[in-house]
Amino acid sequence: MSIFFDNNLLNNINGRKIISIVCSGGMTSSMLAQRMQKHIDEQKLPYYVMFSGIESLGDTDFLSLYSNMIKVVYVAPQVHHQYEFAKESMAPFKVPVFKIDGRVFGTMNYKLMVSDALACIEQATV
Repeated sequence: MSIFFDNNLLNNINGRKIISIVCSGGMTSSMLAQRMQKHIDEQKLPYYVMFSGIESLGDTDFLSLYSNMIKVVYVAPQVHHQYEFAKESMAPFKVPVFKIDGRVFGTMNYKLMVSDALACIEQATV
């Protein structure tokens, strides 16, 4: 059984498109993700903000479960050195990958992150 399979998570996602944030272990990205999710929910947008360690992008179980729902991946500053790994992992799924600016991440500027994610997703669908 996959370590990434969780009925509660799948229920929370509930068919929504995923904005993924990856960091070294998922802890700091969870703080930003929670703020982003609250903002998204307040706007009643059909997105779920997922957080995880960057190594999840290389896990076949994770990718088989979520790659078709992930619309954009953001790499936290502490793992910028693994940016190329993230890009290569998501390339087969045509998912764009971006680095989060250190100041944006440090200040937890969730509104800017949501705005950027929505613009990226919109651009990818045009």
